[in-house]
Amino acid sequence: MTTRRHRAAAYGQGLLIFWAIITLIVLVVIGTVAMRFMGAKKGGFGGGPVAVNTITLTPQPLDITYTAQGTVQATRRIAMNPEIAGIITRINVTEGQFVSAGTPLLTLKAQRQAAGVAQSRAGLAASQQAVHAQRTLIHQAQASVDAAEAQAQLAKQEFSDYEKLHQQDVISRLELDQKRTATTQATAQLTQAKAQLAQANVQLAQSKATQQQASAMVQEQQSAYGETILRAPFSGVVGEIVVDPGDYVMLTEAVLTLVNPNSQLEVSFTVPEQDVAQLSRNQSITITPSRPSTLKTTEALPTGRGVITFIDPIINPQTRTATIKARLTQTPAALRRDGQFVTVNVVTETLPNALLVPESAVFPQGEKYYVYVVGQSNSDKAPQPTAVLTEVTPGERFKRSVALLSGVTAGQQVVTDGLIKLTDGAPLMLPNTPPSKTSTSSSAPTPPTDDKE
Repeated sequence: MTTRRHRAAAYGQGLLIFWAIITLIVLVVIGTVAMRFMGAKKGGFGGGPVAVNTITLTPQPLDITYTAQGTVQATRRIAMNPEIAGIITRINVTEGQFVSAGTPLLTLKAQRQAAGVAQSRAGLAASQQAVHAQRTLIHQAQASVDAAEAQAQLAKQEFSDYEKLHQQDVISRLELDQKRTATTQATAQLTQAKAQLAQANVQLAQSKATQQQASAMVQEQQSAYGETILRAPFSGVVGEIVVDPGDYVMLTEAVLTLVNPNSQLEVSFTVPEQDVAQLSRNQSITITPSRPSTLKTTEALPTGRGVITFIDPIINPQTRTATIKARLTQTPAALRRDGQFVTVNVVTETLPNALLVPESAVFPQGEKYYVYVVGQSNSDKAPQPTAVLTEVTPGERFKRSVALLSGVTAGQQVVTDGLIKLTDGAPLMLPNTPPSKTSTSSSAPTPPTDDKE
């Protein structure tokens, strides 16, 4: 994952090491080879033209591709952990099994939770009985009030009648006082009955509140009991199960994964902070998997396509990278495995007129890079193709080819092989070109055989 300038530098370093190794090998055998070639009458370094292959530089579009390594992820994927800590008593599913939403996945030890449910239900039943009893008391108190009211009304009416009789001297003062006392007692009984009814209503309200608390406690204990059963939140395939029956698990401990293979897939990858500017939302990407060992090198890798949907605005302070996510729009079967490692390619720029040559055509000398361009000799004889040492600037690398950024132009021919035999100005034998009169019949010098030595 490098910028265009970094890729050129990395390519140059690799090419320098390659040619250094080749030079060391050549130095080992160059003495013997030179002696044989110098012993030949014609050909080789000091003889006729050297047979080479060339390529004509033709402008062509070249995509500058940013490459990163990423991971395929299902958007509906979860690492599940229990809601309470406890001992696993049973695992109800197997790895790779498809389950529906709500399926029990595993069960934790629940004796304590079951006892809590039983106790809360007993408390609820007691509170319900208390409410029922209090309502009975209210009915009785209401009946007492009704009877006391009737008695008080009757006493008042009789006292009024006795007052009239006393005024007519029909009854004595003592009889009137007795009726007054009866009326006062009836009124007091009515007041007492009403107070008892009010107290019964207060106690009923308290009993109802206790009943509500008991009902809430039952729900809480039932919820706690339900937390001992881990259920699938959605339909999917069970991944790796990392626990066994008898294990004690904590609240934050993942016990298994659940993946919906039919959910939307995305790929997540990271890029260095200096490269984030090359990417943008809605930018197209392609992904390819690692090449399987059973896949022939000539076979094309399956390719998926997607669009960048997220660029993390925050740089990770430890790694100095940003997370990028892309939604996959075309995903072959070989790329639909959650957690799969893939190569992500993003075209960040297109060179409309790139000049490409094989990597073997470019070689280093010191800190510079060169190619041999086909030129013509300046002699008065028939024109002779010659090798012209030309400094170039290598750029983007693409499928064992490299783009030349400077030093050459379209239409020129560049030598692609036989570079070790060449020097600046050496005569060349191009493909499909008859040998010159001064050259040997062989297109390339042939060392003498051992029997001629």
